[in-house]
Amino acid sequence: MNRVLVTGANGFVGSATIAPLRALGCEIHCIGRTMPDAPDILFHPLDLLTEDPMDHLRAIAPTHLLHAAWHGDRASIWNAPENTLWIDATLRLLRAFARSGGRRAVLAGSAAEYSWRQPYLDEQCTPLEPVTAYGQAKRDLFLAISGGEFSGLSIGWGRLFWLFGPGDKADKLLCHVIDALAEGRPVRCTAGHQVRPFIYIEDAARALIALLFSRVEGAVNIALEEVASIQTVAMTAARYLGAPQSISFGEREMRQGEPDELRASVDRLRREVGFLPRYSIAEGVHRTVSERMMHVHHRPLPGHIAVPCYTQ
Repeated sequence: MNRVLVTGANGFVGSATIAPLRALGCEIHCIGRTMPDAPDILFHPLDLLTEDPMDHLRAIAPTHLLHAAWHGDRASIWNAPENTLWIDATLRLLRAFARSGGRRAVLAGSAAEYSWRQPYLDEQCTPLEPVTAYGQAKRDLFLAISGGEFSGLSIGWGRLFWLFGPGDKADKLLCHVIDALAEGRPVRCTAGHQVRPFIYIEDAARALIALLFSRVEGAVNIALEEVASIQTVAMTAARYLGAPQSISFGEREMRQGEPDELRASVDRLRREVGFLPRYSIAEGVHRTVSERMMHVHHRPLPGHIAVPCYTQ
């Protein structure tokens, strides 16, 4: 049995990896400050930023590590000085993992590591020129683990793109739209013409697990080849809720420096990792609206809407 150690299991990404790991029959251990809401995993209380993980890692002896923990305040994450603290914390964790006999690690990276001056983001050739503290910290960590210190470990680096799903924060685009419209409030947005390679959180989690149990090393983009504009995503949700007239575009300023279009190369994910997504962007939006309405607002969608997905 594979013994998998997950960090960040209370977060948006980490929590989504538990179900696919469970389905694979893994023995799941989590370390962090707060116990996850998952009764069948083994929890070990530890503050990665302030405590040495070596004793815990010796006791757990994990075969695999999935590291999704990072600065928890997503509202301030882009420029928070705490981003740099996670570089040292992650390197301590990897050293302990290697010394405890670990074989394979996958760490969560970000599309924010790339230069966004060109629209197509490719692991092999796009420069790593981030403009935020978050992107810089992720880039610096990636470069640190790519050096000779960890040559004895097999390490994959999953660069996560634009994630969305029902458990996301209420201030994120899709959940903000759903919550406002469910409560009868109008939504005022930017023009929303920005095109992005979104990916539904369940697919992103499955991609990380596929990467974890592959032999692929280095950076791999976790994204869809499909893209959609922010306006399309928001309007899709509004139509599912029967309230397209309640959302207005062009009433807020875009963030300065926001690129018009970004796309992701998914060749490594598809060909080397062998991962295929289950959900199109439209299907992911539908699932997000439906599940958030049921679990947050305690009522179903107004009527049934059939949306095609990639695979069954």
